[in-house]
Amino acid sequence: TLLGFLRARGFDVQAAYKQYLSTVEWRKKNGIDSILDKPVNHSECLLITQVMSCGFHKQDKEGRPCYIEYTGRTDVSALVKVHTILPVDQVIRRHIWNCEYQIARMAELSQNSVSSLEENTSIITLLNCRFGGFRKALNIFKRLAKLDQDHYPERMGKIFIVNTPWVFPVLWKIARVFLDPKTRSKCVVLKSSENPKLLNYFYAADLPEEFGG
Repeated sequence: TLLGFLRARGFDVQAAYKQYLSTVEWRKKNGIDSILDKPVNHSECLLITQVMSCGFHKQDKEGRPCYIEYTGRTDVSALVKVHTILPVDQVIRRHIWNCEYQIARMAELSQNSVSSLEENTSIITLLNCRFGGFRKALNIFKRLAKLDQDHYPERMGKIFIVNTPWVFPVLWKIARVFLDPKTRSKCVVLKSSENPKLLNYFYAADLPEEFGG
């Protein structure tokens, strides 16, 4: 929305309008408005789901849809290989599809909400996460982070990074550089012993048991 662009640019109208026009042009050029209407590429999805464990799960206390990614179950070396096999534009296309699906889901939930929902929430769990392929995976992360910041500003309400291992603070210092300040401020990092803090943001019934539900 226009408000999202304004917030992302600190209510600098000219900067927000410039980014908005760029996104309108990008959406027209890439047929984004009809991406959810097109058949899903099942072979492409299979490649990704074989190495990643993620999906949508209920909502937080503010009604925002929740996306959970079990990064600790991700085979990083296989993920990098998948992104090598698939053309870059297909990888990006799949990410865009997910973004558009989340927006459609927010519109659906807004029908039963007292206010319009424009943000989502993510839980990323690093339990049993291996960081051997971190450097290569970081290149993928940088590209997708830039796309989100350029064309989907202010769509993220909160990002909970949970079950973080002892080495995470070092890696986080590297990864957080590629996030804009507003996005960084929305990140909540929790060690396993701090997972009960999620109940400040979610009702127990809306969390998987492993997170306190």
